[in-house]
Amino acid sequence: ENGDLYITVHIKKHHRHEREEDDLYFDEPLDAFTAMLGGKLIVHTLDNKTLNINIPAGTDSDKTFRLKGMGMPHHDNPKERGDAYVRVMITVPKDLTDKEKEILQQMADKRKK
Repeated sequence: ENGDLYITVHIKKHHRHEREEDDLYFDEPLDAFTAMLGGKLIVHTLDNKTLNINIPAGTDSDKTFRLKGMGMPHHDNPKERGDAYVRVMITVPKDLTDKEKEILQQMADKRKK
C-alpha cells in the first residue's frame, strides 16, 4: 500500500547573513573616518558580487542600507529576489599615533566651543 512521504528540510544558519523569507540581513564594519566624512563601503554579496555603497557624511552606527533585489531568489519565481539590508557598525582605530591623537584632540576641543 502506498503511503505519504514527509521530508523535513533544515537550513543551516549562515555565519554572516540572517534570512527573513527572501530578505537577507547582515552587519558590515565601517571605519569612523568614512562614517564622519562620507565615502564608499565595499560589500560582498552571496553571489560573489562586489558592490560599492555610497555612505553619506555623518552616518551613525546601526544605520541600515537597503540593496534592492540582492537578497534570496523567490522560491516560486527565481528571477525575482528579495532585498539585502546592510547595517553598518562603526569601528574606531586602536593604533593612533601621537600626532593623530593630537589632531583629534584639537578637533574635539574646537567642537566643544
